[in-house]
Amino acid sequence: MVDNKKDNSELDEKSLREKSLEQELQLQESVEATEHRIEEEKSVELSKEEAKILREKIESTELDDHLKDQAKSDAEEVMTLEDEKVIQKLMDLAQSKGAVYAVAVAKKMDDAYVLDALHDRLSKDGYYKSLK
Repeated sequence: MVDNKKDNSELDEKSLREKSLEQELQLQESVEATEHRIEEEKSVELSKEEAKILREKIESTELDDHLKDQAKSDAEEVMTLEDEKVIQKLMDLAQSKGAVYAVAVAKKMDDAYVLDALHDRLSKDGYYKSLK
């Protein structure tokens, strides 16, 4: 009888391990599917016309006076950086304060290259899609 209980206990333990393993595999598959879907959504390209419309919309959006002053201050700070670091700093601002704010900072820098590069990166990284 003791052996029978031991056998049942071992079977229950084995069954639990198998169920746990199955659940872990299902969870991993779900995570992978979600990551794949997110990557696909990020990689969807906007048409040139959609990107142009969103770019104009962002550039025409006005900030309140406090944010305008802050954007000017950030623009002065960013202008001292190298080109790639400038774009990265602007992307950091886009993450923390939004794409409209980052574009406002870039416009205050009065550098067409930086503004174009920022728009390209915002589009590539999916910021425009969230504004549709």
